Amino acid sequence: MYNELAQKYNIKTLASTGLEIHGSIPWFVNTPVQTLFFYNYYPGSLQDHILTSIGKNADVFPMYIEEYPAVELFELLSKYPPPSGKISSYPIRYVNSIWQEDPKSYLGMNEREVRFFRIY
Repeated sequence: MYNELAQKYNIKTLASTGLEIHGSIPWFVNTPVQTLFFYNYYPGSLQDHILTSIGKNADVFPMYIEEYPAVELFELLSKYPPPSGKISSYPIRYVNSIWQEDPKSYLGMNEREVRFFRIY
């Protein structure tokens, strides 16, 4: 997709937001773009964010219309195999596959300009 778009547009920067960051990183690192912007909902991994939310008795995803209690979300994502269904618009199995990943850890050896901005 990048190669096709690059023929029409002078692409200098790519960006991603929310939980899509986790799925975007493998795609981004395989493009020649030198600047990447990530607008994440939480620092570190989703698992750490859920545990912090449990400790603070706070919402996990305040940006979503439907809230998911932190303890229930932790228990749901801890199951193996993960059940089918959705968390907001995300399949539970996708969220389960990324919930222990810290996006910064995948970009540690990257030589590009990478900026993270927390939006919540």
